[in-house]
Amino acid sequence: MTASWALLLLLCGLCSAAGDNGSSAATPSSTTLHEELIGSVVRSARWNIRRGGGNTVEEMTGDVTYERQGRYLRADSAVYDHKSGWLDAKGSILARQSLDRGETISLDGQQGRFNMKTKLGQLTGLDPLDPVRFAFAGATQASGTARRLRWDASAMTAVLEEDVRCSGPQGTASADQALYNHPEGSLTLQGRRPVLQAALPTWSAAVQADSIVFLKLPSLPGTHRLRTLAEGAVRGWILFPKGLKDR
Repeated sequence: MTASWALLLLLCGLCSAAGDNGSSAATPSSTTLHEELIGSVVRSARWNIRRGGGNTVEEMTGDVTYERQGRYLRADSAVYDHKSGWLDAKGSILARQSLDRGETISLDGQQGRFNMKTKLGQLTGLDPLDPVRFAFAGATQASGTARRLRWDASAMTAVLEEDVRCSGPQGTASADQALYNHPEGSLTLQGRRPVLQAALPTWSAAVQADSIVFLKLPSLPGTHRLRTLAEGAVRGWILFPKGLKDR
């Protein structure tokens, strides 16, 4: 569960940007916009361009979709401001990323924005009580919710914030904040005393601490090894088959 979750957080942060740069070459039709950008396709029911003051603003409404190399993004509407670099999407947002081994990462929310220049993005629900939902489908299944997702595509980091919850066949985890750092290969749960519950064939555990860190270790291709570290006022138990219990 922990390995698939770490991968899930990274892909959620990186796959939900609807494009890779701030330039585009578009050809509209009467009812559908088709944009070809290095193998990508953007479609919408209506497309409008506003120019003035040295700026160009593109507005797409009605089942806006983006597809490129195993990446899919859908929203009710999207507005791209060329000068500021902000792309704002609203309404039934769905981001999906296919991985090499046939696995799929999906993410959905209601309001999202991504800056083509700074590579910073955010996804939220319709209101503070409406969560962002994410899921990982493959040999291992995992899913969860959070109030907000923020990411930095340049730094390859992602942060899930407020009431973060994740569950999989091997356990569950909850925290106020989950920070994923791809260069470091680390996932940190913190805020409001995060909790990890795990049930594996070789051991089971229920742990609460000030922070819980998952650190990716070197492993053979196609496999995942993680070191789990609980820090600060740690409480709970780890049970091994022979009955060994650590507190």
